[in-house]
Amino acid sequence: WKGQHVWGVSYEDVNVCSFTQRRPSCQQKKDYLSVLLSSSERPAVKDALAAISNGSLMYASGAGYKILCVVQGLVDVYVLSEGSTFKWDSCAPHALLRALGGGVSDLRECLRAHVKGNEGHAAELTYHQPHTESHGVDRWANRGGIIAYLESSVIDKVVAALAGKM
Repeated sequence: WKGQHVWGVSYEDVNVCSFTQRRPSCQQKKDYLSVLLSSSERPAVKDALAAISNGSLMYASGAGYKILCVVQGLVDVYVLSEGSTFKWDSCAPHALLRALGGGVSDLRECLRAHVKGNEGHAAELTYHQPHTESHGVDRWANRGGIIAYLESSVIDKVVAALAGKM
């Protein structure tokens, strides 16, 4: 087993992290995306994303770990269609992605923007306000699911594949 410390800061115009250079994303090497999911993801989502991943979906546990796989360039995108993660699961790796030019967006909001004909890139997760209509820890849930990416062009491909299937 080997561990590694990583850090990142993304605040206004400051975007720095412990990675000395941005790794090329997997996408630059092929015509399909490498997609990382939870093994418990819905079958309809798996089927839709299999079409853009050359039929090869990857699975892992832990939302933070899956986002770190995107940070490291091991996969192009991590998609979660359920609101089963919380702000504390995504905030640290989100800072790393932002420092590298990527991000973590609300999947449901990206899908809504797509239906309206807008780009879905503006729906990045925020961390400073709870969902006031929820109670307890659910106030801090990533309710719309998430999509984590290094390249923003990935969002359009994922959203187009999932549109009307969720």
